[in-house]
Amino acid sequence: MKIDWLAASLVCEGRVIRPPLDPSKPTNEDLPEICFRMLLILDSIEFARCEGRWINLEIFDPIDTLSSDLLHKETNLLSDWIDCIERFGEYYQLSGSHKIDVSPRAVSDASEEIERLGIEPLDG
Repeated sequence: MKIDWLAASLVCEGRVIRPPLDPSKPTNEDLPEICFRMLLILDSIEFARCEGRWINLEIFDPIDTLSSDLLHKETNLLSDWIDCIERFGEYYQLSGSHKIDVSPRAVSDASEEIERLGIEPLDG
């Protein structure tokens, strides 16, 4: 699995927003957190870059589907989503345990997703 980018902290304006995950042993229970991380990173990168243009649907659609499945399906398996998580990291050239900066706008818009996905509130 090439998901080493999960070991990176998500940082906004110098504050750690999400601590690192251990990419060596992710579980099905980590899927909401992983989905949330992908949404924050996607929003931070694409909002500034997109400026109203289309984003890469091969990256966005699976994340959107995962987000929906986490809300509507009783069972969600990491094994069903690992390719999506790897592809996301490769597309955005994420690797290792370096910090990943996310935008203040993406963070401020995140409260609804946190509640919806049932994950711990933002750190900091």
